[in-house]
Parts: sequence; structure tokens; C-alpha cells
Amino acid sequence: MMRPDTLCDEIRLDLSAYIDDELTRERRDQIEAHLENCSSCTNEEVVLRSVRKLVRVQAVEDVPDLSRQIMARIQAAPSRESGWQQHLRVAAVSAAAAALIVLGASLPFDQRSTDSARASEITEEVRAVARRLHSYRASFEIVERGWHPDVPVRRMTADVDFRAPEDLRLEVRDATEYPSSQWPPNDVTLVATSERSWIEEPSSCPAEALPNCAAPTTWAGVIERRVITNRQPFDGTSALPTDIIVPLETLAGDGFHVLGRDEIEGRAAYRLQLEYRQAVPLIASLEAGGAWREFHPLDQVDLWIDTQTWFPLRYEVKAGSSPDRSLWATRRGLRDQPGTTLLTVQATGFAEPDRFPPTTFRVPASGITRDGGFDDGRGAVGPTPGFVAGLDLYRTGATAEGDRVLTFTNGMEYLKVVRRDGDLSQDILRSAEELELESGTFAYYLPASQLLGRRLEIMTGERIIQMQTNLARDTLLRVADSLDVRGRRAPTLIEKSAGVSLRRIDPRGEPPAFALEPTYLPDGYAPAAGSMATARDGSRSFTIYYRRAEGEFDGLGIRVVQSAPVDFLPPSSEDFIEIQLEELTARWSTERGELEWIDGDVYRAIAVPSADLYTAVRIAESLR
Repeated sequence: MMRPDTLCDEIRLDLSAYIDDELTRERRDQIEAHLENCSSCTNEEVVLRSVRKLVRVQAVEDVPDLSRQIMARIQAAPSRESGWQQHLRVAAVSAAAAALIVLGASLPFDQRSTDSARASEITEEVRAVARRLHSYRASFEIVERGWHPDVPVRRMTADVDFRAPEDLRLEVRDATEYPSSQWPPNDVTLVATSERSWIEEPSSCPAEALPNCAAPTTWAGVIERRVITNRQPFDGTSALPTDIIVPLETLAGDGFHVLGRDEIEGRAAYRLQLEYRQAVPLIASLEAGGAWREFHPLDQVDLWIDTQTWFPLRYEVKAGSSPDRSLWATRRGLRDQPGTTLLTVQATGFAEPDRFPPTTFRVPASGITRDGGFDDGRGAVGPTPGFVAGLDLYRTGATAEGDRVLTFTNGMEYLKVVRRDGDLSQDILRSAEELELESGTFAYYLPASQLLGRRLEIMTGERIIQMQTNLARDTLLRVADSLDVRGRRAPTLIEKSAGVSLRRIDPRGEPPAFALEPTYLPDGYAPAAGSMATARDGSRSFTIYYRRAEGEFDGLGIRVVQSAPVDFLPPSSEDFIEIQLEELTARWSTERGELEWIDGDVYRAIAVPSADLYTAVRIAESLR
């Protein structure tokens, strides 16, 4: 006899075809008989129908805003990286890969142990070449589809010059034939050195507003120029498109699969497949300025990397086929068809030059200027790690706020050590993972975001030691453990105001009686941090963050919030999709990527800004 879970897997494989009336009468009868007796598969059908047909999208009616329900809103969320927010509009997310998982289907590369072994080898090789690479020059052809209904295809070229560790020149030139001169060509030039950066790009105008933006009748000369002087090393304000050179962050974790070997322009290449959320550093590499179309986090990315140099030779982004991706696209005015190639970037030439012309990295002075406030070589830094992973001393100095900065580099790898007075950073204090190193030192860790590398902070008396790096997490922990300091444990009390206290808690500890724990999480996710908010009237809000170890490019990961007692969902003017969770009704916010519901007198919410509705539902149904 077939086990129940196996039978459910088989049923879920055919649910999409069942809804589309594409099955034989016999198979339809089998599925309908199963749905009559299986609440879990029935819920999958409801979710699929709700999203596909969008028949339950509606504004939530006004409900009383009772004071005790304030706890439903206390979620102690960390600050998200603005780059991810602006580029992805993080909240509205969905994707084909997660949908296939929930429906019980398998991707073609599932359960390939040989691919997994090869993936780890590729990660090691990419990191090795990143350390050896000191100069790079490459050209690319770009084809983008779906940016605007009146401009179905845009064609551009990009030239990249790089000299380790921070000298960069990026030129994007738009060869698209637009309907008229009212359309801005996507011409961008970025030049950066260790001390200065400069960008020239078209003035901002939302694609959906074109060609009727409040702008001159012609875009000739309507450009913005911005300059940053006295830059702090690796400050995150000028994102260096280094992953287009070697995909160091894109391939840092285990979120990709090797599909085999191929040939691109006569060169042997590995073909890799991953989700857009993991490939953000790569895709954003050529999008440091200008206007580009959006992708949602679980669109499929195919990447071909050279088997000898490990340089990206080609990558493609394809629209997923998840039903609720259609809602995501519709709300943005996009007309993507499942499987359509939305972006193609092809290398047309690359080299490792011994030297560059003197003008290559010359930073222009024209434009709106901002002083980064960094003073090279000023002030004692200390303490210095005893182990720096073979990196060489690069720059030292002080910021305008008095922070002491010490940096080490080798090729594209870097380590930044900052000593400052004060407390832990707010996002560290609220949501970082607490670690006790081998030496007994306590350290607080956040994975890489879109603009900042992996970060770790240590409290030493009245000072904080902060480290930022693109080294692997385990290597960063070794560096931190080599400091001749004793890191103290952070206080449990984060803040106390307006009768509410917020405290850090052990995310793996015993939850309060009203809280449930998920028995399902996507691969690679684990409890990272937690907090408990307690109000004067005794009501409490319990928050746990789940993250991947190396990178979380939305800056959040997965957040589960549970609050009690709460009688009503907080009122909102948002549009929601209603979802049935067994006997409970939940609402899904596409703008926040969050599923929330009332369970008795307990408010529960699952935020998944890098996943989709299916992932949120699966986590919700696993709560025990």
C-alpha cells in the first residue's frame, strides 16, 4: 500500500493540471476522492486556485483598532538594505521553484549528489581565483525584455575595468531604438577608486510613467552626476560590481546546482542553475546605475562560468511559472510569460591586463559632492587580529565619527576591522546570531546583504569591534577568535519605552506557551535570533529569525512573529489574498511578503520576502 505522504506527493504533482482540466476522467476522480479526505492537499488546491485566478483579492474591511492589539504590530524588524528594497520591492515575492516544492514536484537537478560535490568544488575554486585576481577587463552584450510595454526589447553593451581591490570603471551604453527622444537611454558610467567614486546616469523616471514623465521633451543632457570624496574603504555606498568578474558572493553558499558542461563562444563552461534571490550580487553587478526591469526572487537564473578562469561567460534570467508570480507581475505592469528569457548577458571578451591607461580610473570632479569623512592613516587602530587569512594590510584611518578602521586585502577578498565607542549596531542587537567562539568570546553575526559583506560585532568594555568581509563565515569566525580581546555577552534588554520592553532570547530555547515552532523550513535555513516584547498589561510578542549562513540579500531571511492575546488582525488598507489554513483564515500581503492570521487569541505571522506564498503556507502548516 502506498504511504499517505507518498500518495499526497503524487496528488500534488497533478493539482495544477487538475485545476486546468487537463487530466483524464479517471485521474480526476482519483484526485477528487483524495481531496474529500485529505485536508492538507485540499488546502494546496485552495491556495493554487486562489492565487491563479486571483478571485479572492480584496481590501480588508475596517476593524476596531483596540489598544491591546498593539502587540500584533511589535515585530522588532531589523533595517533592510535599501538597495534590495528599491530594486526588488521585497515584499511581493513568489516563484516557480518553491511552488514545485509545495506541490510535490521535483526539479530536474534534485537529489544529484555528484552535482552537490561539484558545486562545493566550484565554490572553492571561485574563492581561490578571487584571491589571485588583481586586474580584469571585460565586455558584455545585454538583452533585456519586458522593461516597458512600448519597448519590448532593450539592447546594451557594458565594459568593465577592475584593479584590485577597489579601482573600477563601468560603462553601460544603450543601443536601443526608442519610440521617441522622450525616452531616456540607459547610459551609465561609474568610476571608483579607494578614495573617490563618481557616477553619471539618466535622471530618475519610473518606467511606468514613460514617456510622459515631468521632464524635458528630449532627454539629451538630462543626467545626474554624483561624487563621493574621502571614501571609507569598502563602505557599501558604491557597490562594486565584482561578481560579474568572479561570482564570489553569488556562489558563496550551497544554493546552486551544476547542470553539466557546455561551450560558450568556443570556451568550456560549467552551466549552473540558481534562483534570482541567490544571484542578486551577479545580476546587480551591471546595474549599479540607471533604470532596469525588476525580477522576483525566485525567477530562474542559468549561469555559465569558464572552467579555467571562473569568469561568468553568460547568464540568463527566466520568468518563473508560479501562479502567484502572475499577481506579482500584474501589480508592476509586467507582462512576463512563464519561461520567457527576461535578461541575457553575454561576455564578448575578457583579459587580465598588466596595466591600464592612466585615465581609466581617473574620477571626474563634476557633480553633487558628498564627503565620506574618512581620514587615511589617522589615529591608532588596534586591536589587530592574529589571523587574517593570508590577507595583506591595505588601508588604515579614522572616520568623521571617530571610528578607527583597519583593512586587509588580497585580490578581490577583503577584511575590514572597525573599532568604535558605543553599543552594538541596532540591526546586530535586534536580529544577529549570538555565537560563543572557542576562546569564550561572544560575537554577533549577520550574513552578507546586497551592499555589505558578512558582519560580526564584539563588545569589549566600552568599545565595539566590528568586522566586515567577503571571506567565508567560518574564516571570519577564525579571524574574530584570534583577537586578543574578551567579548562580553550582549545585554538581553534591547529597549524599553512606552510601557513595552524588548529583550533578546535564545532562538533555540523553549518558546512561550502560546507559540508554535515550524517543523519545516527551506533548505539551508536555521534559527538565528529571537526577541520577546512584553507590554505593561502582560501581553507578549515572540519573534524568531531564520537565516542562511553565508548570505541573505534581502536583509531579513524568514521571520515568524506570534503575539498574545490578540483578538483582531490590525486594520490595513492593503489588498490581501485570503488563504484557508485548515479551519483558520489567513491573509497574504504581497507588499510585505507576509502571511498572518488569528489562531484563537494568538496572532501569528510568517514573513518570507525572499520566497513566496507557497513557502509561507508550508511553514504555517508545519507549526506545532
